[in-house]
Amino acid sequence: MRTPRVGRWLEYAAASHRRRAVALVAAAAVGFAAAGTIAAFASPAVPIATSFGSPDGDGRTRLVVTASAGIDDATLTALLAMPGVDSAQRIFDGSVLVAGYGISPAGLTAHVPGTTVTADPTGTVTGSASISDPM
Repeated sequence: MRTPRVGRWLEYAAASHRRRAVALVAAAAVGFAAAGTIAAFASPAVPIATSFGSPDGDGRTRLVVTASAGIDDATLTALLAMPGVDSAQRIFDGSVLVAGYGISPAGLTAHVPGTTVTADPTGTVTGSASISDPM
């Protein structure tokens, strides 16, 4: 007679474990959904891009500095230390794109001898003028 009682207890225990597992999965799903909703509403609004910049740009002069052997770290540091230079970054071909206010090709060439300085050509945007996803 004990066997049927033990069998019923095992069935009850198994059902209890299933209920706990279902409750745990449901709580996790609801928790992740709530966290995602809160994160979506709590994040700042993304500003809508209405253009690709003002027609005159940002006022910075952009110049490309090249050297026959490439731009080394010392030259890059010298370019960054020059008055008026906001940024200097290497680009794919080994030259450096320098941006700043009031800088000129003659001034950069005088500051870093042995380099060739040219104006950066203005870029253009092709394709659709609308931006569908800013992220």
